[in-house]
Amino acid sequence: MKYRSLSLSIVGITMAIMLLPGFLAYSERPEKAEAIMLITGPVMNARWEEALQLQDQGLGRLILIPAKGLIVGKNESLSRLPARTRGQGSSHWPGRTWICHHAEDTHRELLMGKMMMDALGLHSANIVSSPYHMRRISIIAGQIFASPPYRLRFVPTPYGPQPSLLWWLKPNEAKWIVSEYAKLAWFKIYSPFCHT
Repeated sequence: MKYRSLSLSIVGITMAIMLLPGFLAYSERPEKAEAIMLITGPVMNARWEEALQLQDQGLGRLILIPAKGLIVGKNESLSRLPARTRGQGSSHWPGRTWICHHAEDTHRELLMGKMMMDALGLHSANIVSSPYHMRRISIIAGQIFASPPYRLRFVPTPYGPQPSLLWWLKPNEAKWIVSEYAKLAWFKIYSPFCHT
């Protein structure tokens, strides 16, 4: 009986470990929107390719790159937000405390993305990033864009690395997954002190 319980526990733990990437790889179908918001990071070419494809499909007229304060129109015409608007999302929280200085870059990027959308009068966007990044993005965006009238969809690129069940056997993949869970935990700790 003891061995059976131990075997079931080992199987259960193994299955839970195998499924960890599945939670992170959140995905929604893209919809027609006013913009595509591109979140920067590793495998940037894959993310850019997905953003351009969505734009070509008519699922967003503008590509917003909050980390750079850039707006990319059709045919890759480039413009930049006014200097007074750029950078505000990266550093200003009302009633800011020490802990907000250590907010995640993705949080800062999404704050800037909201400021860009507000400055342009936009209310809908398909948000593009890598698959493992999407759950954390959706949770952070849920806080930042909590008030109507925003409509967001979370669209991972299919062009970069995809989640696998044997992720712990691949050092790069294991590092990425552990890092995402650590960042998600850190966001949950500091976010109550850094309201937007």
